[in-house]
Amino acid sequence: MVCSECGHSNAPDNRFCGKCGVPLAVECPDCKRQNEPGNAFCGGCGRPLTGPATQPAAAEAGTVPASATGERRQATVLFSDLSGFTAMTEQLDPEEVQGLMRRLKDRAVEIVEAHGGIVSQFVGDEVLALFGIPTAHEDDPRRAVRAAL
Repeated sequence: MVCSECGHSNAPDNRFCGKCGVPLAVECPDCKRQNEPGNAFCGGCGRPLTGPATQPAAAEAGTVPASATGERRQATVLFSDLSGFTAMTEQLDPEEVQGLMRRLKDRAVEIVEAHGGIVSQFVGDEVLALFGIPTAHEDDPRRAVRAAL
C-alpha cells in the first residue's frame, strides 16, 4: 500500500506508514473496501471499523501508536526555574555555568524519576517534568510536590 503522505511503498498488512508513521487506509473486514484513516464506519457496508471487534490484538499488544488511538488522562505538570540564573551567568565563566547547569539537570532528572515522573524538557534554566505519563498513579500530584521540595 502506497502512503498518500510520503509515497512510501508499504507492506499490504501495514496499518501505518513505515517511513512517516501516517495511518494508512483501513480495510473493512466484511466487504474489504478501503476506507480513509479515521473513519469509524465502512463507507461500503456501514460496519464499524474501530473497537474491540476489529483491533483487539494490536491495541492490547501496544502496536497501535498512541496518536492513532488517543487517550485521555490526568497529568501533573511541575515547572521549575532557577532563581538568580541571569545574575549568575554574568558573574561566572560560560564553562562554569555549563558545568553547574549539567550537574543541576542531572540531579533534577534523578529527583523527578525517583518520585515516578519524567523530565519532559529543559530550556535554559527551566525544567518541565510530568507525573502521570506514561504511568499514572493516584498520588501523582503529591509525588510532584515531593519532587519539587
